[in-house]
Amino acid sequence: MKCNNCGCELTGTESFCPECGLQLRNIQAAGHSDEQILQELRKINKQLEEGNKQRAQLANAIGQLVANGALLNFLK
Repeated sequence: MKCNNCGCELTGTESFCPECGLQLRNIQAAGHSDEQILQELRKINKQLEEGNKQRAQLANAIGQLVANGALLNFLK
């Protein structure tokens, strides 16, 4: 199963796409309690935070390469 918005591969148990956050089904109508919904939202938030950390590390590494001129030499 794939997300209709971004094409991310899904297991079919997600309430929201882990990549783009698209709501995949009405989780209240599916019989989930408020606590289950909060747990799912915490999980999504943690995934987003981890992705942001990885993007920051990548941006920092690229910035260091640019500052050192290594990236320009690589692109020649």
